[in-house]
Amino acid sequence: MNYLNHATTMLTHSDIAVVGTPHLNTIVYSLYACALGYNIRFNDFNFQYREIEWHNYRFFFETCSQKEELIDLQLHLIESELLQAIGRARVLREDCTVMVFSSLPITGAKFQYFDDIKTPVSA
Repeated sequence: MNYLNHATTMLTHSDIAVVGTPHLNTIVYSLYACALGYNIRFNDFNFQYREIEWHNYRFFFETCSQKEELIDLQLHLIESELLQAIGRARVLREDCTVMVFSSLPITGAKFQYFDDIKTPVSA
């Protein structure tokens, strides 16, 4: 669990960085899937990098399963954690910047690619 999600309002109006992708334990995904009535078995879970398409993005991601319903559940839970962390800066009400370094693309974010970053040339 990301400690940033449990911060108080001390981060309001602060420039922050959200670093990492908050993957959850397989047991958490299993419990959510069972509660939602998904027909799953323990061997349905195997973490592996796969090319996926989600929210009009195509990218490689370490998914918890090959089953689409489990991948959607995983991505939803991870996105929820990231959005909660991003929201701690109160970007809609305050003049601040949030930089997100994650392997999950966030809808509405401005993407900065490493190829676009200019490195200073030493003399």
